[in-house]
Amino acid sequence: MLRDLLPGGAPPQLSPDQAAALAAADVPPHQENVTVPSLHVADWYDLFVQATIDKYTAAAQRRGAKLVVGPWNHVARTGMQGDIDFGIAGHGAVIDFSTSVLGLTFDWLRACLTTGGAPDDDLPVKIYVPGAGEWRSEPEWPLSRAIDTRFQFGADGTLAPDGEADPGTLTFTYDPRNPVPTVGGATVMPYPPSGSFDQRVAEERDDVLVFTTDVLTEDVEVTGRVTASLRAATDGPTTDWVVRLCDVHPDGRSYNVVDGITREGTSHPRAGDLQLLPAVGPQSEHRRRPAHG
Repeated sequence: MLRDLLPGGAPPQLSPDQAAALAAADVPPHQENVTVPSLHVADWYDLFVQATIDKYTAAAQRRGAKLVVGPWNHVARTGMQGDIDFGIAGHGAVIDFSTSVLGLTFDWLRACLTTGGAPDDDLPVKIYVPGAGEWRSEPEWPLSRAIDTRFQFGADGTLAPDGEADPGTLTFTYDPRNPVPTVGGATVMPYPPSGSFDQRVAEERDDVLVFTTDVLTEDVEVTGRVTASLRAATDGPTTDWVVRLCDVHPDGRSYNVVDGITREGTSHPRAGDLQLLPAVGPQSEHRRRPAHG
């Protein structure tokens, strides 16, 4: 991002000491040196949720590790996130009416310091399931029982199982002087606020394409990594392509679940007439109810 703000898109110039400090702060190259049990606490509406999950999956391969993911954001582990109230049980101080983030931390430290391992009968993953309004313990992450399911964008605005959508081309005019606002999501700063918000303020714009499934007739749970492949082209120097998965309520309210962004353009080495652009969001957990879309 800093590179894009500098003249000509030049990369920032770092001193040797600055470069060394940044390299030392990069966690992935040093993960194999972590040999002690580790506790990883993440928030579904935090910019760093995917990084925390990645650290857990790497640590779990070497030594005992635990992952806790709640319906929180980077700075507040309260039950209210955006427009959605996850209730008292969703608060970080009253997790599932049985413990708290602090309590889980002390239990983990006590067990590791006394026995060298995790607490007895403690499954390694504890996640809050938005949409279901419940906490759930799991033996692993990602879940091996999850089934990869593909959907396809239709030219008529439908989102249908792969192979069932009508193919075609859709266009829109984007004005960078009037950008689509960020309304909630996984952020880090106080503004724009994080959390789940009604996205209709963005979806009603002419420069936003919306694709919707048929009304659900049974529960559908979205668990794991959400990705999208876009075959798109732009005549601008660069364009930021954003894909957002929402839970549409029967009354039309459309709440964000997860999103991803990628930047492409005519000046990008991959640019051409049409390009396959992956927009990858963080891992997600959400249950969509019948009569939702």
